Amino acid sequence: LRILVTTIIASFSALIWSLVLLMLLKTVYAVLLSNILHLAILDDSLDYTFRLKLNSQFGSFPKAFFTMCEMTYSGGAWTVIARPIVEGVSPWYSIVFVGYVIVVLFALVKVITALFIRETLSQAAADTQTTIQERLRGANSFASKVQALFEAADTSGDGFLSRQELSDALDKPEVRHYLHMLEIEVTEIDPLFDLLDDGDGEISIGEFCEGLKRIKGQAREMDMMAVRRDCATIERHLVEVKQHLGYQYKARKDR
Repeated sequence: LRILVTTIIASFSALIWSLVLLMLLKTVYAVLLSNILHLAILDDSLDYTFRLKLNSQFGSFPKAFFTMCEMTYSGGAWTVIARPIVEGVSPWYSIVFVGYVIVVLFALVKVITALFIRETLSQAAADTQTTIQERLRGANSFASKVQALFEAADTSGDGFLSRQELSDALDKPEVRHYLHMLEIEVTEIDPLFDLLDDGDGEISIGEFCEGLKRIKGQAREMDMMAVRRDCATIERHLVEVKQHLGYQYKARKDR
């Protein structure tokens, strides 16, 4: 709906000029047909019922203009209107009606439709760019807020958070409320520290921002982070065991 409304607003000037051009062409054809069919309406040699039908369609400019609107916007209605005139009055009228169909129905209306399709696609692309920019702004805003929180918790000012500093910060109700506003729910401090820490016993600003970004939102993401961290720890221990066994095997082999 937003894209549709935006497209209509952006295409308003083109819409107005398209309507003006359509109105001009329908006016010209209405004046032309109401005048050249006037003699056929008065021709006593033609069927009376047919002449009444002609009069109801082209007897005056308002009637002729309405008929042209009907031909333009009613799909195949132009053949129902044109065929009796071509067959009952003169075949030369086919030139007038076919010319109108080619110029207005086939060319002009198709061009106007293509114009609106192009404008819609362009507005959809712009809307995608706007969404991307909003997400980037949201990510930058989140990073700046997390950085401010880190600086407030880093009481030592060394650029790292210890377990105690994180615990002291999270004991403050305003800090927990701030995390809640960032869609981060903390139930226990030690598991959170272990998730954010890479194993050196301290949390850097990069670890803090990246970790909070990952656990932002639903609680199951925090659980997945815990699983990934445990897997990484197990993998590291396995590598150490493998290296240790390799050294022992090499030492025995050397003996």
